[in-house]
Amino acid sequence: MTHSVRRSARLFDSAAMAAILSLGWVQSATAQQASEQPAREVETVIVTGSNIRRSNLETTIPITVLDQRAIELRGALLPSELLTSLPSVSNLPENETRLGSSGARGDNANLNLRNMGATATLVLINGRRMAINPFTAGLSQAVNINHLPTQGIARIEVLRDGASSVYGSDAVGGVINYVLRRDFEGVEALLRYSQPEAGGGESVQGAVTFGTRFADDRGRLFGTFEGLSRDATLLTERDFSRTSLNVDRAPAPFNALGGPFDARSARGFWPTFRIGTSTANNFFRPVNGTPALTTAAPSRTTNPEFFLDLNQFGFASPKTTRGNAFLTAEYDISSRLTAFAEFGYYGSSSTMRRQPLALNAPTSDQLMVMPIDSPFNPYGSRFYHVTGAPNTDGTARVVGAPRTVSFTQLTIRDLAVESVETKADVFRIVGGVRGKFGKTWEWESSLFYNEVSGTDDAFPDIRESKLQAAIARTDTSAYNPFGYTFRVANGAVVADQPYTNPQSVVDSFSEVYSRSAESSIASADFRTSGTLFSFWDNEVKAAFGVEFRREELSDVRPPFSGENPAASGLDPLNNDFLLHPPRPDVFGEREVTSAYAETIVPLVSPEREIPLMNSLELTASARFESYSDFGETTKPKIGVNWRPTSWLMVRGSYNEGFMAPSLAALYTSSRWSITAGAGDLDAYRNPFLNEGPYVKRTYFGGNPDLKPQESEGTTYGIVFDVPGIKGLSLTADLWSIDRTNLLGQRSTAQIDASDTALLRAYTQAQIAAGVAVNQIDIGIGATYRGDPDVQRYALTPEDRAAFAAYNAANPTNPAAPAGRIFARYQPFLNLSSSQHEGVDFGFRYAMPRQSWGRILVTSDWSYLDRSRTTLAPVNVAPIENNGLYADGAAKWRSTTNINWDKGAWNAGLGIYHVGKTHDSGATTTQAIYDSLGKPSYIEPFFTAGRTLYRLVIDPVVTYNLSVGYKFEAASPTWLTNTRVRLSIANLTDEPPPLTSGAFGYDAGVSQALLSGRSWSLEVVKKF
Repeated sequence: MTHSVRRSARLFDSAAMAAILSLGWVQSATAQQASEQPAREVETVIVTGSNIRRSNLETTIPITVLDQRAIELRGALLPSELLTSLPSVSNLPENETRLGSSGARGDNANLNLRNMGATATLVLINGRRMAINPFTAGLSQAVNINHLPTQGIARIEVLRDGASSVYGSDAVGGVINYVLRRDFEGVEALLRYSQPEAGGGESVQGAVTFGTRFADDRGRLFGTFEGLSRDATLLTERDFSRTSLNVDRAPAPFNALGGPFDARSARGFWPTFRIGTSTANNFFRPVNGTPALTTAAPSRTTNPEFFLDLNQFGFASPKTTRGNAFLTAEYDISSRLTAFAEFGYYGSSSTMRRQPLALNAPTSDQLMVMPIDSPFNPYGSRFYHVTGAPNTDGTARVVGAPRTVSFTQLTIRDLAVESVETKADVFRIVGGVRGKFGKTWEWESSLFYNEVSGTDDAFPDIRESKLQAAIARTDTSAYNPFGYTFRVANGAVVADQPYTNPQSVVDSFSEVYSRSAESSIASADFRTSGTLFSFWDNEVKAAFGVEFRREELSDVRPPFSGENPAASGLDPLNNDFLLHPPRPDVFGEREVTSAYAETIVPLVSPEREIPLMNSLELTASARFESYSDFGETTKPKIGVNWRPTSWLMVRGSYNEGFMAPSLAALYTSSRWSITAGAGDLDAYRNPFLNEGPYVKRTYFGGNPDLKPQESEGTTYGIVFDVPGIKGLSLTADLWSIDRTNLLGQRSTAQIDASDTALLRAYTQAQIAAGVAVNQIDIGIGATYRGDPDVQRYALTPEDRAAFAAYNAANPTNPAAPAGRIFARYQPFLNLSSSQHEGVDFGFRYAMPRQSWGRILVTSDWSYLDRSRTTLAPVNVAPIENNGLYADGAAKWRSTTNINWDKGAWNAGLGIYHVGKTHDSGATTTQAIYDSLGKPSYIEPFFTAGRTLYRLVIDPVVTYNLSVGYKFEAASPTWLTNTRVRLSIANLTDEPPPLTSGAFGYDAGVSQALLSGRSWSLEVVKKF
């Protein structure tokens, strides 16, 4: 889908300048004509990135503006579809296709600007921050941009620079500010219908916008109400996602069954199980077309029926109903004092669908044990007897001891597909007063509250203990996972008839998996700005402000959904739902006190007529913040704007920023999991004792000692207004952002490596000090000499004997005795740094009006030159990851808009380009790459200390086209003041590029292409 963006490298490229151009000022205007115009006051506004009111013909910061023309051309139903038109956006790391229950699902999307992650971008409405999506998922807590409105928008300003000195936390990679309309009078109704050609995703959108004045023009009221209903799109409704088996679309060597383009699940309806006390896998599956019990593992080539294609069940996008309301009122108490208020509400209901739940044991789930007396157990007492004696009803049995069956993997038969319903409610309230004092000073004080709440309910989900109880029954009310009955034939147990479990049996273990969450921001602030003093006829302006903010978070799961109640008889550190990991409730709160100052110092103005110094301006700002949880921080920013001539501007800035650790990262309670299967090796003990793997615990959770993530950024740019060609402007901005103290977790391999290195170093030091190797005490608990995130058992006599035997046989490589590992701890830590660099380019040409109309062309390009993250855990070598090309991080992205208007007609063409990327899930070896003749569709790429050979995803170009007509007063009365627009999104019906994974495409990058070519008809009537 294409994009429509107006980028301005200067603030004058905002709605005011666009309006001036649209009035048709042409190059033939003369200086004499200009001198005849009466003097008028230059409008001043506050723009994103500053708290100082100033002329919108001045700026030192790079800012992109999406005005109403660009928003209409994009034709987006959801804010996420609109904002992905920005060339600096890499992907949507969390989006509406998410199915896992750990994070946020439903009508949700987070924005990744400059490939720095969703939490590095601050999102504002009318200059005030939004509360985060409260559904926690480790470190990925960010604002849900789909909570933003789609109607009643004056413009969207995107600051492509750090701004912590103005806004505080999170404004590291940039700031997105939705500026809502206030100047509308009358009533306007909108109705829009959209239909993808391929089916699914049909939508109807309606909106009513109104504005009026009251109390003899002392009061102003504005409001907009918007609603959207969109049907779901099934994965099977698109050729590119109808199956999870896409080897026929992939080139060699990625076209092999079982490879990255074969996402069929081995947890299908044919079960995998163990017999008795054995840990070997057994299978019930078709053999030569007949269901049979077998020890032979299935092959993806010869036994495709065993593997389940999950795409036959699921949605590619959810069924969504959403509504937005925004109301604002102002009342002039006097000529110098105004009261104001804002109210906003967003509500949504979203339904996603996926395959029936599956068992995955003994990792995330418990083994499901079928007793020997179950009538459906083919190895039980119904079919086996130690002497082979028949059953009392005369049916035959086989000689052998009856055994239990323990199920490890299967999709639960006769269970309906899982439906996930998420609901969200968002309230936003602002109230305050603003006024003037002195000659130039203005002030404002307000109270603000924003609350985001939601529920997430999935059904039918499975209570683990109740499923076990149903399987454990010994009569015909037992649950039968095999889906077949059995009989004895020719001295063997064989499948007899297909079996459908009664609905009452399935209902006995089906329940709703539920969670609810809430986040909020409450704040009070005071701000003022004006002229400090003047020199050389230049006004030195300043702004000052203070703010107090309180943030709260709660993420609550009912008993059994989150953790089992202590009195339930179940493991209190686990939960009782299949597949869902145990999660304790999360509660957090903090208070933030802030103060800021900002100034603009114009050193030289054009009136001075200094050669090569048309103008020179300095800016500076700083913000102090005190957090109740981690402490204090102060972040500055300085900028310079130099115009050697009226048509050339050179600008630059330096800023420092920070990101406060999220409440979830600070306060999530610790929980644990166990290593899968037989466990893993002890990196210290195993080289000496050769004991093999064993099971360990791994704890993970919040860390109240986290520090803020820090950043330093620079931007250098030029703005070139081409002489002699009025309306043509070129911009280029080179930016760089370095971050430190980024949050992350050490892997268990890194913890093991650190532990081993520390223990071996301590061993050598003790031996050098004269301590006998078998007498070295590595400590336990607080005195432990290994990695502090490793907890070992105390030495047993068997341990001491094993190490003594090893040391006696290997005197040249001694090892201090150590007990087995009980647990490893993976708290969130400040352990990473990153470097991101790039260049933004802009082109804008507003052609003079001609007899055939006027054309406005804007083209914005983003070049991402560096995206590197260095993980530097203690005691192990740093690991540098190169983030370019993966997950949509193309080096080149661009958006070009061409708009034409003449009289009542207008038209627009949007062109969206995404450069070459890589499929990080499809890699091969150098040997295979060489054997294929080094094909161009595979590219060597160095990251994390090694060269990977990745599948290349070719560039994608898509187009949007729209044509509109406005009926003037001369039209029939019922059509007067009516606008009609026909739009075609994805004009060439470009599908999402093929990537590995079940969907067949990357929804985080290409979800906007899901609909394919889509037609929309929009009618707007003003009354």
